[in-house]
Amino acid sequence: MSDIRVQNTKSNLITALLSCLEDKSVHELKVKDIIDKAGVSTRTF
Repeated sequence: MSDIRVQNTKSNLITALLSCLEDKSVHELKVKDIIDKAGVSTRTF
C-alpha cells in the first residue's frame, strides 16, 4: 500500500470517527459504525 493511500485511509477513519461522535457517545460507538462511515473494511481498520 502506498503512503498516500495510507494517509487517505487514516484521514477517512478520523473524519468518520468525529462524525460518529456527533451522534453517539464514545461508549455507544462501535467499530462497525466507524468503518461503515469511512467506507473501509474491518481488516483495514
